[in-house]
Amino acid sequence: MGPRSPASGGAVEGVRAEGAVSEEAPKDPAVPTDVLTAGGAEQAPVGLRIKGRYRIAGEIGAGSFGAVYVADDEATGHRVALRLLPGGPTGSPLSLQALQLRARSLIAVSAAQPAFVQVLEVGETEGGLPFVVTELVEGKRLADV
Repeated sequence: MGPRSPASGGAVEGVRAEGAVSEEAPKDPAVPTDVLTAGGAEQAPVGLRIKGRYRIAGEIGAGSFGAVYVADDEATGHRVALRLLPGGPTGSPLSLQALQLRARSLIAVSAAQPAFVQVLEVGETEGGLPFVVTELVEGKRLADV
């Protein structure tokens, strides 16, 4: 494998941390905020802000593992990939704990393995829909190779 060429210019220092907790950016009343809910089949509209930080810029693709969007990380100014996962936790503490445990594992593995896409944050939208934010890596789709 050749070197990665993330559109964001590289890893976002200081964003990846245990638990991937991030401070919210100031809210702009003119920008729609997260209205997506677990179990909903809605498509994220361009301009939608997730967790007060990630603004959807466009869709990359969709499949059985959810939809992937290009998003602007307003806290860092970098472009990232944001995957909205289908379904979602039921809201039970056990489901939330399982999601947080998986998040810590994904972040640790992606930080230790340079061949993996770096996971920057794993969480839930305000409506309870799970999401994963990764570095944005430009390239060809496998279907196009």
